Amino acid sequence: MAQDATLAHAPLFEGYYNPTRPADPLVDQLLIAHPRLTRPLATRLVARLAASERSTGQLPAWLDNAARQVASDLPLTRALEGVWLPCLASTDSERLLLMCVERMSGRSALRLELRAGSPQGTVLHAIGDSQASERYTLIKSAEGYEAYRGERPVAGTIDQDLCRALVQVFSSARLQALGLRIEGAEGLRKQVLALAQDDRQGLARRLWASAPTRWRQGELRGGDAGGAYPPPLLRNATRGRYRRLYPSADDQQFLADLSRWRIHGITPEFELGRLEARLQRLRDDLAEWSAGSPRRQRAVRPILDAWHRDSPSPIASDQGIQALDLTGLELTNEDIASLALPDDFRHVAELELSSNPQLSWLHPEFLERFPLLERLHLRDNRFATLPELATPQRLISLDLQGNRITWDDLAQARLERSPNLLHLDLSDNPLLRAPDIGNLRGLQLVSLDNTSLTQLPQGLDSLPTPTEASDGTGLSVLDLSDNQFTALPQGVVFPEHVARAMELESDWLTPAVRDQIDAYYQAHGIDLLVADYQYEELLEGATAAQQAIWQRLPIAYRRGLRAVLVNDAYMHDPNTALAELWRRLQRIDAEPLMHDYAMSQAPWRILELPM
Repeated sequence: MAQDATLAHAPLFEGYYNPTRPADPLVDQLLIAHPRLTRPLATRLVARLAASERSTGQLPAWLDNAARQVASDLPLTRALEGVWLPCLASTDSERLLLMCVERMSGRSALRLELRAGSPQGTVLHAIGDSQASERYTLIKSAEGYEAYRGERPVAGTIDQDLCRALVQVFSSARLQALGLRIEGAEGLRKQVLALAQDDRQGLARRLWASAPTRWRQGELRGGDAGGAYPPPLLRNATRGRYRRLYPSADDQQFLADLSRWRIHGITPEFELGRLEARLQRLRDDLAEWSAGSPRRQRAVRPILDAWHRDSPSPIASDQGIQALDLTGLELTNEDIASLALPDDFRHVAELELSSNPQLSWLHPEFLERFPLLERLHLRDNRFATLPELATPQRLISLDLQGNRITWDDLAQARLERSPNLLHLDLSDNPLLRAPDIGNLRGLQLVSLDNTSLTQLPQGLDSLPTPTEASDGTGLSVLDLSDNQFTALPQGVVFPEHVARAMELESDWLTPAVRDQIDAYYQAHGIDLLVADYQYEELLEGATAAQQAIWQRLPIAYRRGLRAVLVNDAYMHDPNTALAELWRRLQRIDAEPLMHDYAMSQAPWRILELPM
């Protein structure tokens, strides 16, 4: 069923796996005691009870132990399912696969990164030394995984199967070293299964244990449900109750909460009882809210996970950020307006509501439930203006790509209430009027591509310069591509860091604008059409002499060389192709006849020319 794309998976699977049954108090008890269990698993466990055991209304010790073991095994089981059936893949499947590749590569100087959304996106998972010379990047998006081989600005092939994407990203030499040259993705799956069979307990511990110091060293999270806590603490009844409320909390968080309660004169027993009662009220309220609505029912589990502090950010999972992820659930304005959440979500710093195409408004009371909100992502919805936030000054990331926003004074006023923004994405909106971003002094990434602009945004002179005090961070991307600019301001001189981050490339630029861009390059040596970051892969590791050769190339030819990144030879073996590219560029630079010949050909053909 999971592999047959012609079937409507969710309804069929739910019908077989979780058919409608009468409420069972013992199943509910088991789910409260072991939050990781699903209702079907809890139902199967309770079905083992004899009639005499059921009549007591209490869970026997043997069943509690069995449930604990199943809950402990569940993360690894689900991770393995995602390896074999890509439509069931999760972040645990990703960690498991990368861990397997790390073991297969031994002590090789290999760096593999899984990034969110783009080659410069947040690192979701990584293996290997960050300074390793052999580097590979996979890009994760809602559509699947892209083996990044330098295809940008044109995205490469996207595959929902992470195993296939991993095989595609590696060079032929690396595939040979990993023993995957022949069997490819299927060989990788076999290696993962063999690893799980050889060391299931150790693998689960490494996947799920809480070990922040190891995360900082680039290793994957590890450990089974009980591996992260010392046995004496696990046997403590108070710790057990706390863990049922917050399954992912470590000992430090537990002890910090105990200390805070005692400072306020609250006993742990009283506070845990209060929290348990609030959780039960939330369950009851959500059951009432979601009754008869499949889309609302799909939202219940993410909401409960967020309450349990067991919902890491899908794009910043290595930063310890808690999120409420309601992406792609077909939620409507009424769904959000009628969702009466309690004041138990102060820890949520990221709100994900993208890909809900009927959503055009967020009720103010809903947003008030998240006073510490820092990241708001509302891609591919129907918003006509910016939402009004309860604490806009805390916001550092606002993503409204693919909505219906036309810029006006209201949108500008709401934007200016978030002066601490680092990332702003308004791409693919019919803005028509350019925003004034001069008040956003911390911006690092601005995406205003394909927004029907005819004039540049105001406030570009105020955008931050990378400095030592800011750890070298500052504006790095100012994407203004695919717009309809008619003219640049006469005599304008942008701050150097703004000019180098700017990207004006568009099929709709007038000849006058193109002349201005060429004149700016002649005067200042900076290309406003294509931003510096687009050449980073081609220039990575270039010597001073090679950098000089690059600067002597005509600017139009340089722009065209980006197409080398999607050349078959480069995609097959980037290192060899890059070495050959520089050999040819050196000949072009040194030999006038070769220079004239190369300039008469399309830049993308450079690796194919008889040289």
